[in-house]
Amino acid sequence: MKVERYEIVKAIARSNGVVLKDRNFPILGCILLADGSAIASNTEITIEQKLGTQEGEGEIVLPMRAFDMIKNLPDGAIDITQDESYRVTIRQGKVKSSFASYPPQDFTLRKDRPIGDGTVLPGERLMAALSKVIFAVDDQSSKMPLRGVHIKASGMTLTVEATDGHILARDQIKLDLMTHIDVIIPKMTVKKIISMDTADDVRIIYDNTSCVFETDGYTIYSRLIDGQYADLDRIFRMEDKGSAMKIKGKELEAALTRATIANDSSDRQALVMNVESCAVSFRLVSAMADYDEDLNLNECMMADFEVAMNPKIFLEATRGYGDREVCVSATGERAPIFLSSDGEELRMILLPVMVGVEKKSA
Repeated sequence: MKVERYEIVKAIARSNGVVLKDRNFPILGCILLADGSAIASNTEITIEQKLGTQEGEGEIVLPMRAFDMIKNLPDGAIDITQDESYRVTIRQGKVKSSFASYPPQDFTLRKDRPIGDGTVLPGERLMAALSKVIFAVDDQSSKMPLRGVHIKASGMTLTVEATDGHILARDQIKLDLMTHIDVIIPKMTVKKIISMDTADDVRIIYDNTSCVFETDGYTIYSRLIDGQYADLDRIFRMEDKGSAMKIKGKELEAALTRATIANDSSDRQALVMNVESCAVSFRLVSAMADYDEDLNLNECMMADFEVAMNPKIFLEATRGYGDREVCVSATGERAPIFLSSDGEELRMILLPVMVGVEKKSA
């Protein structure tokens, strides 16, 4: 078959994390070229990406060792063939390389397609929501539901949420039609959906064990995480009567980035945030460095408050707001910290840190 180099390179890049190095099953480190698509698969997820410029028919198993060769070829068409001994040959101009490979029939695909037409979701908005909450997933949790992102809808609002028990992140999307969805998507699958970076509508089809995300350019087949997700509605409905400060998201992000740099990874001291009147101060004292910074607030506070938190987690939560003005509120040093923004459906709840806080003497 003949295919443009850039199409294969793009497919290889998007298959990262799905293509696996496995001595027992080396074919998991390959990509299958078939029916005008590049397919990568492991035991949990399959990605099928359409190749817009392919000529010819048949099935070819492209081994991992051939990936770097293709990446280092100049742009243009590539001829790829596989002989009766399953050896793959790549030709372009005066370049010819051959690699040992495997029979196409041995390539294991996870392509469990649930029955039904599914639900169409706005792709660009879905990608944005997933990218803002994925940091809160704990893929090492002993509670399986917390290893994924919860996507649910009952009516005309789609909720995308994640938590590790200490951070709660939620974004919501207004839909044009009544919709019902309730699935927990593994973190790996969510990463692959985000990496596709599409503005096209996304069709999601699912049953009790598997789901499919489908656009004009790609299809992702994945297992679902079984179990009941935590009821975050009750927590997000908590009425916040605490003090709130408003600050530009980029200003807050920059300050937290500097605090994270100053923090020692082995010491992991908490960042103390003190809000007084029209200013907020950040203070962190670790074994390796001290950090102090003061910022002016957009509005003066009616009441002062002080909280301590993990600076890295606070930074990840803040990044989702971009240039928007962020509202940070708390009822006290032991109460949850709420993040929100006017005109933005993204909301965060962070639990404060109660240990590891060192205060500088005056």
